[in-house]
Order: sequence, then C-alpha cells, then structure tokens
Amino acid sequence: MPVPVTTTRRGLVNWANTGFLSPLAPRGRRGPRVRRGPVGRGAKIMNRRVFLILGILAIVLGIVVSSAAFTVHQTSQAIVMQFGNPKRVVTDPGLHWKLPFIQNVLYYDKRMLNLDPPVESMLLSDQRRILVDAFARYRIIDSLEFFKTVRTEAGVRQRLGPIVNASLRGILGNATLASVLSEERTEIMAEIRESVNADAKRFGI
Repeated sequence: MPVPVTTTRRGLVNWANTGFLSPLAPRGRRGPRVRRGPVGRGAKIMNRRVFLILGILAIVLGIVVSSAAFTVHQTSQAIVMQFGNPKRVVTDPGLHWKLPFIQNVLYYDKRMLNLDPPVESMLLSDQRRILVDAFARYRIIDSLEFFKTVRTEAGVRQRLGPIVNASLRGILGNATLASVLSEERTEIMAEIRESVNADAKRFGI
C-alpha cells in the first residue's frame, strides 16, 4: 500500500514519520498506553505490613514495660515476690524494676498504724474490777519478718491483740486500784509497754 505524503515548502513529509495519525488509519486509535504494574501495589502492601508489625511490637513492649516497672511511694515499702517467695525488699521511694510476669510486689505501710482492741473487764489484786480501754500504735520496721510471721495487717491485729490483753491482765493483776489512780500509773503503763514490745518484736514491728 503506498504511504500517503504531503507537500510542504521544505519538501515531502512522510506521514509515518510524524506524530500525527495517518489519514488512512482507523479513527479512535491512539498510541500505546502505559499501564501501572504490580510494583506500586506491592510497595503499599509492604508498608502496611511494616506498620502493622511495628504497632504490634509497640503494644507488646508497652505491656512488658508496664509489667516490669513498679513505683514505691515514700510512705510505703515493698517486697518483690517470685512464685510466692520473697526475693528482695525495697524501702527507697521511686521507680523500680522487676522481672515481668513472674514477679509481683507486696506493699506495706511505713507510717504509724493503730491497734484498738475491744474494752476488757479486768480484776485487780485488791479484787476491784475495772474496764480497760487500751490501744496500741506500731510501725512495720522489718517488712520481710512481718511477711514471714503475720503476712498482713489483719494478721498482725489478730496476733497483737491477745498480746496486749495478756500484758494488761498480767501487770494490772498485781496492781491495786489506788496505785492505778495514783502517780504509779505511769510506771504501770511503761511496764505494760515494755512487755508488749518484747513480745511483738518478733513480728518485725
């Protein structure tokens, strides 16, 4: 088939060498289209996977850090436990660390605590009966010994209450009503306090 040409001032121009469509070419035909290959989609999928993995790692890291860190308040002391056994005692306030998931922390108060046993009726040496409303104040000074002997504040109240009661009965049973109401009362109270302290020392208080 002959190639159509056109005449210009400069001479003959071949339609096939121009950027225009040939008059004999069918209408609507264009040059080759550039299609986007699978590389762009693969890059997007890869980025999504990377972000997903990073997000999961950040969540796991946050869980591990939250399980490993613990804070001790200035009014508290702590015992780090592992499988029910005490591993170390922490008395300094601030942020501390432990093994995540396998260690837990028990907290004890450093402040002065109160024991208020019920009112007791007691018999003096002169057969006079009086009502004694006693109270005790204590502080946990050895948290490890406290844990080994009484475990909790409820446990120490159960053990310390009978000690206070026994000391009161033993000492007041040798005193008279006159001595309790006189200046000797200070000495009687000091004797009771020393007796209670001697028995309660084994609890770490």
